[in-house]
Amino acid sequence: MKTRNILGFIALASLSFTACTEDEVLDEAAPTITVTSPENHEHFDMGTSFIVDATFADDVELASFHVHLGDQEGNHVHDLEYEVSGNLTGTSYHLVDTVQIPDSLGMMYWLHFDVTDAESKTASEMVMVHFDMDGMMHGM
Repeated sequence: MKTRNILGFIALASLSFTACTEDEVLDEAAPTITVTSPENHEHFDMGTSFIVDATFADDVELASFHVHLGDQEGNHVHDLEYEVSGNLTGTSYHLVDTVQIPDSLGMMYWLHFDVTDAESKTASEMVMVHFDMDGMMHGM
């Protein structure tokens, strides 16, 4: 009787160790977001533009991204319509985009980055940007 229980345990243990094939890769980490531009707290003059430059990466497979300008809580703002999103494949994606700044808008917003991988793990990043009236000295 004890031998049967031990054999059953060994069979069950060997099944659990062989459940994953050698070709399968476990997705253990959430994606990463590296924002090169704009820098946090960077100032821009109204009526100009700035570049959004970011790289999204995952250890196994990316699925989608969404970037928008909003308030601190992530709510969409109507002063400056900027929103870009898409489905992704592969392990890395480099986003470069230009944002046109109107002549008149609020002074501070947040650029929100959200990335999801194929296993539905998510990463988020926020960058605060400031908008100054043309010719205004930055940092005063």
